[in-house]
Amino acid sequence: MERADVLLYAVGRLIPAALGIGTLAVFTSFATPAEYGRYAVIVAWQGLGCTILIHHLNYSLPRFWNDIESTRERDELVATVVALSLVGLAALGCLAIVLKNLGMLSAPEAFALFALGGSATARTSIQEMVRASLRARLHTWNRICLSVVVLISGGALLVSGEMPASFAMMAGLFVGDVVVVGLTVFVCRSSIRIAVPRRGLAKRLLAFGLPVNATTVSNQLTLSGLRIAIEHHLGPGAAGIYSASLDLAQKLMTLTMQVPSLAIMPHFYRAVGRGDDSEQRRLLSRLAIYSAALGGGVLGATSFHPGSLGTLALGAEFVDGVVMCVPWLALGTFIIRMKTNVLDVPLLVERRVTAFLVQALASGVVVIVGMVWLVDDHGIPGALVTFGAAYATQALLSVLMGGRPKLQPHVGAWLIKVMGVVSASVVLSKGVVWPMSSELTGARLGSAIPLAAYSVALVLGYFLIDIDGIRGTVVRWIRGKRGSGVSG
Repeated sequence: MERADVLLYAVGRLIPAALGIGTLAVFTSFATPAEYGRYAVIVAWQGLGCTILIHHLNYSLPRFWNDIESTRERDELVATVVALSLVGLAALGCLAIVLKNLGMLSAPEAFALFALGGSATARTSIQEMVRASLRARLHTWNRICLSVVVLISGGALLVSGEMPASFAMMAGLFVGDVVVVGLTVFVCRSSIRIAVPRRGLAKRLLAFGLPVNATTVSNQLTLSGLRIAIEHHLGPGAAGIYSASLDLAQKLMTLTMQVPSLAIMPHFYRAVGRGDDSEQRRLLSRLAIYSAALGGGVLGATSFHPGSLGTLALGAEFVDGVVMCVPWLALGTFIIRMKTNVLDVPLLVERRVTAFLVQALASGVVVIVGMVWLVDDHGIPGALVTFGAAYATQALLSVLMGGRPKLQPHVGAWLIKVMGVVSASVVLSKGVVWPMSSELTGARLGSAIPLAAYSVALVLGYFLIDIDGIRGTVVRWIRGKRGSGVSG
């Protein structure tokens, strides 16, 4: 990948993320928390269903595309992906019918779930084909176009008041998908050919994509499952407060922590191909520093000035939710971004798929337990603890299963200091007691659980550098205690 392509992909992340914050401000200004919550829950079901049933093809397509050189075989690959996508979409339609029959969705909401699934599947599949064919400029313009159309169409429908707010926002997403798909098909119309799907190729696509997709499914369960659980236990208003806070936290972290990875990782993998250990260490150290500094800076801003941030980015009815939720959600997102940017790199280089499967399983168990127990008993605070614990579990397992990147010596101590400041900023800004009593949050949660859950950042900082040294220190301490006991 050329440096210009890396810059294009970075722009393709930054501009949509900035526009996404603008869209969030518009949506929450014209929708109530209950309306936004209902919209978020339907989108959560769509995201969870598509991730389980269809998203694995987004890993398989670029993987096999680069191994195929003939035009005919690539056409067959595209046809097979389309066929498997249609099967997954049919399964999503069955899920919508089941949710309607269970009384969890109305008939219009079930149809909206299916329609959003279809449009999102078409858009993501086409974007992966564009990226696999190395058309970075078209891929970037697709992402920017999607963000602009969603902002304009969704905002216009909300302001007009011609349909319920939740459906107006979903219509904005649908129109954005349709416009992007239409424009891409028009631009690439000369390359579109009809081919027949191949059964053998379908088996290979599934065999590769399903295991790799496990971590994505687990992360989507964290993002979507908690929204659904909050809506079920506390109602759509609470789901709206939590969802708007989570959307804001993730967009802010995307603005800062994805760009270093996009800029540095292509050069890192070139160094891996050359076997240049010194260059690998230098590049990975730079990525760790940039990720921690940029992400930590944003996290500090969300911790000390959440009210100002909420006033700028969300409607008035959502500001209180930002004050109590965004710092904790931003810290959980910071942990998972540091994991994917730094800790997972050795596992990816060594292609240790089993490690990702174990992380996904353990994180999924944490989320399910949190959905069933913590959210029911503690409301939104329980969801925030579950969110942080799920991502911290993944990060810790990544370290224990070999995710210990080789960094330059001075970077270790620097990272520990940054993570300490980041953790302290969240804890100190929220005070000794976490005041979260209200009709929406449901319960009051003292400082003990948040302090324990988010001090994980410090622990991970130390594990990241010298886990073997920690193990040796503990062993020596135990032996010393035994020796003193015997001598006594």
